[in-house]
Amino acid sequence: VSPIIINTVITIQSALSPAAETPEELESPVPQDLWERRNLKDLKLWFLEEEEEKVTQAVIPLVPHGESLKMYIHSICLTLEAGVGHRTMPMLLAKASFQGDVKNWSTLINLHCHLDLE
Repeated sequence: VSPIIINTVITIQSALSPAAETPEELESPVPQDLWERRNLKDLKLWFLEEEEEKVTQAVIPLVPHGESLKMYIHSICLTLEAGVGHRTMPMLLAKASFQGDVKNWSTLINLHCHLDLE
């Protein structure tokens, strides 16, 4: 019995039997409808809401709170491979690094980022 025949038998057996869902898939923190289209009006985002005319007694000045987020991703590697016979050959290799700095995102946002892609 060769490894090719064992692989063929396992492939046929897995296609005939239904795959059981793992507990991680059932209790995933990612919503099931993440990639479905949604209407923007149903999302109720604060920057898409229409402002109602409000009478305010005093004007509150915008004071930066000093929020800060710094993100460094030193290496991202993406490889696209194709099967040729019984081996895989790399077709596309993309390497990237990312640096980002965000300040005061709740008031006066300041964003600076840098992406290197090879």
